Amino acid sequence: MRISQRQSFVKKPREYMSTLKTFASFKEREAEVSNRVNRSWEFVGQRIAECVQDPEKHREDPLTYPYARLYYYHSQPIHHCYWNDRFVAAVMCDMPLENIRTAAWCVVSNGANSYFEWLTHGGHDMRKVFAYLGIDTSHAYASVLNPKSYTKLDRGILKILIEMFNLPTTYLDVKSTLDSDEFSLRKRLNQIYPYDSCL
Repeated sequence: MRISQRQSFVKKPREYMSTLKTFASFKEREAEVSNRVNRSWEFVGQRIAECVQDPEKHREDPLTYPYARLYYYHSQPIHHCYWNDRFVAAVMCDMPLENIRTAAWCVVSNGANSYFEWLTHGGHDMRKVFAYLGIDTSHAYASVLNPKSYTKLDRGILKILIEMFNLPTTYLDVKSTLDSDEFSLRKRLNQIYPYDSCL
């Protein structure tokens, strides 16, 4: 009995060293995976930036939509300021209307709540997005001192976005009333927007 106890004691340091090697190997693999993930996210961000510069460049690429979905759903925190970036991805990467409309709701809410950014956290210039949509921003942008700061968005632009994406709101008197479907959609959109929307 004593010999077996002693033998098991002798084995433990060897097992301990093996465990340390395994742990070191695991940490190396974890670092490698982490680096691959970071490079993948960089690629996703790069694709979004390329779409902002030239929306037609990757329009037919079958990977653009999955990259945009990753960016839209997984790379941005839920905080309402990041909906400005989601709007960029939705519009410039030609995501489905439901995604664009949801992001538009949040951007209009941000603009009405003084939480709009002309230069988003992701570094995207919202003027390019608006120009792509055919919205003139020259008058509204003329008074911007710092494009990275939060600001209220011009009411004329808000109204255009509400009408363009048929947002279910009576804000700015775009609609006088909402039907039951619009009211349900408004309720769903307000549940997504993580701040008090005035819409």
